[in-house]
Amino acid sequence: MPREWHQIKGNTGYFFSGQALIVTYRLDEKNIVLIDSGTDPDPELIPFLREHGVSVYAVLHTHLHVDHIANSRALAEAFGARLFANPSEIESVASIENLAAHLGNLLPDLLERIRETADFSVEVIPEDSTEITLMGTTFAIHRLYGHTIGHLGFLTPDGVFCAGDTILSPYLAAHSRMPYCEYMEDQFRTLENLLAEEPYPYYALAHMEVIEGRDIRGLLKQNIRLYHRICDEIMELLNGPEEYDDFVDSVMYGLDLL
Repeated sequence: MPREWHQIKGNTGYFFSGQALIVTYRLDEKNIVLIDSGTDPDPELIPFLREHGVSVYAVLHTHLHVDHIANSRALAEAFGARLFANPSEIESVASIENLAAHLGNLLPDLLERIRETADFSVEVIPEDSTEITLMGTTFAIHRLYGHTIGHLGFLTPDGVFCAGDTILSPYLAAHSRMPYCEYMEDQFRTLENLLAEEPYPYYALAHMEVIEGRDIRGLLKQNIRLYHRICDEIMELLNGPEEYDDFVDSVMYGLDLL
C-alpha cells in the first residue's frame, strides 16, 4: 500500500513510518518540521519526502528513546535538518553508564546499539523554554515528564498537541500490563495536569493514533487507572522492606508474570 500524507488541520498533518505516527508541520512551500523521526530506519522516508517536494528544516524530539529517533541522523544528513531535544534527554543517552541508569539492566550490546542510534548532534531546548520558534513559526512546549526524564510535548499553531508516549492509546490503556514510564510519580503528575487543562482540538499519540479533544479526558482517566492498577499489583509482590536488588527482582518478576 502506498504511503499517504494525511492532514489533521491547517498546516499540520501526519504520515506513518513503521509503527510511528510522525506529525508534520509545513512552515512554507518547501520546509517542514517533524515531531520525532520514526521507530525503525526507513529507507523509503527520504525518497517519500523528496517526492512531495519538501525539505525537513527541523525535528523536534519528544524524547530520545530509540523508537523515536531512528531516522534523525539520516534526515540531518539528507536535508541539514536541525535536531532538538530537552537537555535531560540528551544527557540520558550521552554514555553507556547514563543509559544503564535510565533504562535499567539491559545487555551491554543492546545499550551500545541504543547509544549509537542516538549519537547525533542535538540542539538543546533550554529547560525553562515554553516555546520554540522556527522560521517565524512558534510551537508551544509542554513538559510531560514521567515516560522519560525530560519528555516534551509540542503544540502546533493549528492546535494539534503532540503527546509522544505520554498518553497511551485506547488499546494500550485497555490491555497493557506494563508501566511504559521510567518515573511513575512524574507520570501521574503529568496526566493529572493534562486532565485539569482545557483540551486542545487534537492530540497526536506517537504510536498510530490521533484523538479529538472531546475524547481526551476519558482516555486520560483510563491511563491513570492503568497506572494505579499496575502500582497496586507490584506492591502486592513486596513483602516488606527490601534491598534494592531484591526490589528490582520483585518488580521484574511481576512484569513478566503479568
